[in-house]
Amino acid sequence: MNNGAANANQVYGALNESLHIARFSLERAFSTHLEPLISGEAWRECGAGFEDINTFMDSLRLDKFKAIAGERKKIVKRIKELQPDVSNRQIGRTLGVDHVTVGNDLAGENSPLNGKNGNGAQIDSGEFSPAAAHRTAFTGNYEWYTPAEYVERARRVLGVIDLDPASSPLAQETVKAQRYFCEEDNGLDGEWRGRIWLNPPYAQPTIEQFIDKLVEEAGTGRASAAILLTHNSTDTAWFHKAAAAAAAICFTRGRIAFVDTAGERAAPPQGQAFFYFGHDTQPFETEFSQVGFVVGALR
Repeated sequence: MNNGAANANQVYGALNESLHIARFSLERAFSTHLEPLISGEAWRECGAGFEDINTFMDSLRLDKFKAIAGERKKIVKRIKELQPDVSNRQIGRTLGVDHVTVGNDLAGENSPLNGKNGNGAQIDSGEFSPAAAHRTAFTGNYEWYTPAEYVERARRVLGVIDLDPASSPLAQETVKAQRYFCEEDNGLDGEWRGRIWLNPPYAQPTIEQFIDKLVEEAGTGRASAAILLTHNSTDTAWFHKAAAAAAAICFTRGRIAFVDTAGERAAPPQGQAFFYFGHDTQPFETEFSQVGFVVGALR
C-alpha cells in the first residue's frame, strides 16, 4: 500500500471512529476528515477501493450526528461543490435526510416545492426571470411539472389551450399549448389571448404580477377562459385577488405530487387550488369535482 493510500485510510478510519465519539460535531467531522478526502481523489484510496464517489459516500452514515438544519445545509452545499457527481439521493442517505431536503438545502431560499410550481416555476423567494419560470431549485433535477392528469382535465374544460405564459419546451410535452412563453420570453409583456393555462412563478412580487395580468386579460375578454393553478395560500393578497375574479375554484383533496424530469414525484407541504375564469363553469365543476371540492365565485 502506498503512502497516499495509507494516509487516506487513516483519515477514513478516523472519520468513522468519530461517529462514535460523544459531542463530536458533524461540522468538525466533515471539515477535519471528510472534506480532505473528497476535495480531490483521496477517497479512491480508502478501504478496498471504491468504484465511484456515490459508493464511497454510501459507506458513511453521518446521520448519527443529528445535525441542525443550518449546519447540514453548509455541508450539503460543500459536498456538491467538491463532488458534483454525488447524487442528491446519496447525500441524503449519508446525512439521514431525503433527497427533497437535500434539494431544498442546495437551493437555499428557493425551495423546490415550497418554492416552485408544477411547471417548474419559482414559488417563494428570489427574483423572477423568464428562465426561472421553469427551473426548480433542485440541483440535479431542475424542473418539476404538473402531472398530466390535471393538465388533461384543464384541456377538457377549455377545449384547447391557446396559451401557457409561464412554460418551457419540456413542459409543453404535456401542456401542448398553441403558444407559450418560456426562457427567452417575458410572459408578463407578451400578449395573452384565448384559452389560457397558467401555473405561475410564485416568487413575490412576480406571482401577483402574473395574477394581475390574468385577471386583467380575463376582464377585458382577451382571455376568453383560463385555468390557474396555485397553492391554496388563502392568507395572501394575490389569492384573494384571483378568487374575487374567478368564476369557480377547486380546492384539491390532498396535495398534488409534482413530477420531476426523471419521472419521480414529490408533494409540497400544502394543498393546491385551481381557479376557473370564464362563463361556463359546468365543465370545470364536472372535471375538477373529481379532485377536490368546487366553490362558486367568492364575491
